[in-house]
Amino acid sequence: MPNYDVRSCKNRIMQDSAPSHRAKATQNFLRDYTPDFISSQEWTPHSPYLNPLNYSVWDILQELVYEGRRKPFTNLKDLQNVIRNKWHDVDDQTVRKAILQ
Repeated sequence: MPNYDVRSCKNRIMQDSAPSHRAKATQNFLRDYTPDFISSQEWTPHSPYLNPLNYSVWDILQELVYEGRRKPFTNLKDLQNVIRNKWHDVDDQTVRKAILQ
């Protein structure tokens, strides 16, 4: 990543489980150059704490966020606001059910 200092990045870098993301070279690079690195062994589905939310509640939230939308969000702030508002529409029973799965 020439000319890019990931240490100065104010956002978190999150990856899915694509083979290139789990590769030893990628993991070593991120371990060396990113603050608060979390190794691929700690990602879901390896984490019993995040797994239910990752695969169930987030799908429900995504459906609520994009329900009836024909156009993409024009900026990140609008998307974040809709996510926050729609999160309140996900009831506690749905979250509990996901955790117990």
